[in-house]
Amino acid sequence: MSQISVNNLTWQYDGRLKPAISNISFEVEKGEFILILGSSGSGKSTLALCLNGLIPQEMPGKFSGKVKIEGLPTDTFPLSQLTQKVGVIFQDPESQIAMLKVEDDVAFGLENRLVPLKKIKKRVKESLTSVGLLEFKDEITSDLSGGMKQKLSLASMLAPLPNILVFDEPTSNLDPKSTKDLFDLIHKLNQSGKYTMLTIEHKLDGLMDMVNRVLILNPDGTLLADGNPRNVLKKHFLKIKEYGMWIPTVFWIGIKLKDKLKEKDISIEPPLTIDEAANKFKLLLKDIKDTKIKIGKKVDAKEKRESQDKKDKNEYKKFNQIEVKDLNFAYTNKKYVLKNLSFSVYEGDFLAIVGPNGSGKTTLAKILTGLLKPSSGTISLYGKNILTIDPLEISKKMGFVFQNPEHQFLSDTIYNEIALSLRLANKSEDFIKKKVNSLLKQFELIEFKEKNPFSLSQGQKRRLSVATMLLWDQDILIFDEPTYGQDFKNSQQMWNILRDLNSAGKTIIVITHDMNFVSELTEKVILLFEGEIRFFGEIRELFQNKKLLFNSYLMEPIVTTLARTLKLNFKDGSFPITIDEFLYLIN
Repeated sequence: MSQISVNNLTWQYDGRLKPAISNISFEVEKGEFILILGSSGSGKSTLALCLNGLIPQEMPGKFSGKVKIEGLPTDTFPLSQLTQKVGVIFQDPESQIAMLKVEDDVAFGLENRLVPLKKIKKRVKESLTSVGLLEFKDEITSDLSGGMKQKLSLASMLAPLPNILVFDEPTSNLDPKSTKDLFDLIHKLNQSGKYTMLTIEHKLDGLMDMVNRVLILNPDGTLLADGNPRNVLKKHFLKIKEYGMWIPTVFWIGIKLKDKLKEKDISIEPPLTIDEAANKFKLLLKDIKDTKIKIGKKVDAKEKRESQDKKDKNEYKKFNQIEVKDLNFAYTNKKYVLKNLSFSVYEGDFLAIVGPNGSGKTTLAKILTGLLKPSSGTISLYGKNILTIDPLEISKKMGFVFQNPEHQFLSDTIYNEIALSLRLANKSEDFIKKKVNSLLKQFELIEFKEKNPFSLSQGQKRRLSVATMLLWDQDILIFDEPTYGQDFKNSQQMWNILRDLNSAGKTIIVITHDMNFVSELTEKVILLFEGEIRFFGEIRELFQNKKLLFNSYLMEPIVTTLARTLKLNFKDGSFPITIDEFLYLIN
C-alpha cells in the first residue's frame, strides 16, 4: 500500500466557476522527496491542503475523488489524528504561531491532543534541538527573525511525530542565508529516512540534489507530468516555459548552451545542480571556445562601471528627492532598529535595499513614506522635512506596496479594490471602468474581478497590491518584496513593469531577498545589517565582495558562484552577475 494515494481528486472552492485542481491521480511511496511545480494559481497550495484533510473538512467547496494517507480517507478520518500523520508548513510562518513563548508554541499542539506532560517536555526538547532553536526556548516568538519563525513552525510540525512533511513555499519570506539554513535542515531530515516529503518551492537551485521526483500542474489544475526530475524537465521544457514556471538556474543555462551548440554537433545534457553544472561546463569550455560561436550578448563589465561612474558624477544635475541624515529609530522597547543611516536618493534612481531578515529594511521603508517617525535624525522629501508634510501630500509623491498584500485590502471585490481610490477622487465611472479593466488585464486578474481579494493566491494578491498602487502617477515608488510568491512568468512581468517605470523617469526603491532581481535590474544597493548600512554603492561591487555577503547573511547569484568555480571572470577580475554575462564569458 502506498503511503499517499490520490485518485481522481477534484476540488472547487465555493464561489469559483472552475475547479482549483481537477482529476489528479498519483501515488507516493515512503521516503520519496517530491517537488510540486506549477504556475501561480495552478492549485499547488490547494493540493497541499488536500493531503492533510483541511480540504474538504474545514473549507467550503465541492470535493470529489479520493485522498488516502496510509489507507485513511482524508475527507472523513478525524482531522486531529490526520494532522499527526501529515505536517504542513505554509508560506507565512506567523500564521502558524499561536503562543507567546517559543517552547509553549511547540507544546501547544501536543497539549490540545492531551499528550502526557512528560512526553510533551521530551518532544519539545527534541523538536527544538532538531531545528537548532533549543537555546531560544524561552524567547518571545514575536521577537524572532523570519528565518527563526519558520524554524519554529517546523519544530511545532515535528513535535506530533508526523511521517509526511509538506512544505508550501517555506522560504518565500526568508533571506538567502535563512533559505540555505532551512534547505540544509530539510536535507538533514530527508537523510534521516524518517519522512516522506513533498515541497512547493521556486528557489530550486539549493533543492534539486534532494528531489527524486517532480509533479507538474497545468494552469487549469490538472496534472501535466509526474516522474524523474531530469526527464520531466527535458520532456516538458517548452510547456514549462510557456506556463512561466521556475526551473533551476543551471538547467536554464544548460538549455541555452544546448540550443547554441547543437549546430556544431556538441551535445550537453542540462544540469540540475551547481556541482553537476561545474563538472559538465568545465569539460565543455575548450570545445565551446573552439566553436567561435557567440553564445551570450556582448557584455563588458568595465564599460558598465565607467557608464555608472559617469552617471553618478552627473547626478548632481538631477533633483535630490530623498535625503536621509543621521537617522535612528527605536520601537517602544528602546532597542534601536536603525542606527545612524545617511544616504541620498536621486530622481530616476533604481535602488535595492537588501539585508537579512530583521535588519530593518521594512522599517526604513515605512519611515521614508511617513508611516513611522524617526527617533532622531532627519528625512527630507524634495528638500522639506518629511515631518512637516501632510500625509496626503506624501502619498501623492510616493507610493508604497507592503510586504503583506492583505494589509492593504479594503474592498469586497478585486474590481472595487482597484476602483476605491478613484471613486474617492470623484473620477467618473466610465473612466474608472476603463482604468481598472486595463490594470486587471495587465496583471492577469480580469477573470477574478468579482472575487474577494482574500480568496486569491499569494502571487495574485501581490499583483493586485501592485496594480492598486499604479493607479496614481507618483514620482517615487517603493516596493517591499514585489516578486514574493510569484511564478517565473509573473516575476518577469513585474521586472518589466518596474524597468519601464524607471525608464519613464520614476524613482524605484525595492526591498528584496531576490538576488536575481537585484543583479538583473537595479543599479545601486543599500545593504542593511543589524540596522546599519554596511554597503551603499554599485550592485556589481557588492556581489564581488564574497566576504561581506557571507558576513551579512547574503548569497551571491548562482551564476557568480558557478563562474568562481570555473574561474570565468572579466579582464578586471570581476565575476559575472547575470546569465547573459556568464554566457558571454564562456565564448
